[in-house]
Amino acid sequence: MLNNITSFPAPIHEGKVSLWHLSNVLAWFKKEKNHVIDNQLIDIAKANMQLNFVKEVSNLEPALQSKIIAGSKNKKSNSYQEGCLLSDWF
Repeated sequence: MLNNITSFPAPIHEGKVSLWHLSNVLAWFKKEKNHVIDNQLIDIAKANMQLNFVKEVSNLEPALQSKIIAGSKNKKSNSYQEGCLLSDWF
């Protein structure tokens, strides 16, 4: 990770402890290090990241929530995988 700082995914939180989205880390290991990673694990990690996003959006002010929801519904390609759109959650 420290040896690959330019290509490794950015953390979602940096501090005494840093946190990453698992799906981003798995994708990096698969692409950069040629690790074999079960596609079901990747799918679960992506779905979990989207659920976390939806949870965080629900904590925002209603006006900002509306802008995010409207923006996600106006884009045709806002999914990580075919058939799983962020707009489906709203």
